[in-house]
Amino acid sequence: MIKNLTQRVLSGVVVASFSWFFLYIRGPWVIVLALAFAVPSVIELSRAYRNAGYNPMTKLGVAMTLLILSAYTFYDIHNFKIALISVFVMFFMVMAYHVFTKHEAIDVMITIFSIIYIVFPIALMVELSKRPDNYMWLLFVLAISTDIFAYLVGKTFGKHKLLEAVSPKKTIEGAIGGVIGCVLSSFAFAYFFLPKISYIDMFLLAFIGSIASQVGDLTASKIKRYCGIKDFGDIIPGHGGALDRLDSILFTAMIVFIYVWFHN
Repeated sequence: MIKNLTQRVLSGVVVASFSWFFLYIRGPWVIVLALAFAVPSVIELSRAYRNAGYNPMTKLGVAMTLLILSAYTFYDIHNFKIALISVFVMFFMVMAYHVFTKHEAIDVMITIFSIIYIVFPIALMVELSKRPDNYMWLLFVLAISTDIFAYLVGKTFGKHKLLEAVSPKKTIEGAIGGVIGCVLSSFAFAYFFLPKISYIDMFLLAFIGSIASQVGDLTASKIKRYCGIKDFGDIIPGHGGALDRLDSILFTAMIVFIYVWFHN
């Protein structure tokens, strides 16, 4: 048990350090971090559905991941609409391409789903990393604080199951604790690093962001349960796959980006 805990902590420190470095220097180098998580995650999700009897277009999914994230990295936000239109055109091209392969329509849908579920949120994180403020870091505060407090409160006080059929260990008490802990942590972060954000905005962003984080976690749990797997992969010792580390962050990224987009 101690050996597993040590392995989990050490691998967590390595991944966190790697992520912090590329987020800190920002700029075009953030593509390295984005692809380091996006490509393995797309492959892991394809492998999971393959385990359930489907045949996703993994190579095409990876190619689309490279194209989309490269576009978001090297073009500014004013080209967002052009990039979005290009993605839709790409989807129709994929649908046409599958006609000439042995893949079924459901395989195409799974491939497109992997892009929407994984790549789009990561692309939004790339956009946030271009900003001079600290909303990119807030994203991680929301997801990580929710995860930590939900675990601690659930472990200590949890008695009522949240969604036993999806994730047997999660409790209502843990979910509430995650939201409260996220709100408190976010206010502490905002006090030092986002002084201009209003109290009501910070509260709503933390409250909704925490719920989104937990929904993201539950979504990944339901996919794994459907596909008959415990983890998406084992690329990160003690933590599972890349997607296992991203599941809650993906949904939170959309909430933070939407707030920043409309607020500005």
